[in-house]
Amino acid sequence: MDGLWLGAPSGLLDKNNEPKPAYRALHRRIKGDWWSGEQQLLTDANGEIAVSGFKGDYVAVCEGLETRFSI
Repeated sequence: MDGLWLGAPSGLLDKNNEPKPAYRALHRRIKGDWWSGEQQLLTDANGEIAVSGFKGDYVAVCEGLETRFSI
């Protein structure tokens, strides 16, 4: 929040706790560009799907069956 340390304008919120442009840009990046979240995918003719994502552990669920995989 602005003004807390030596009165300097810093942080992601202004003096009224409202988001500053940097907050909005960071939120768009995290929740938009980088967020893999929950997705629904359809299989191809062979019953396969291609997935891409960030390095980490994932869970795929199909008709109640669950499998875990890592990228």
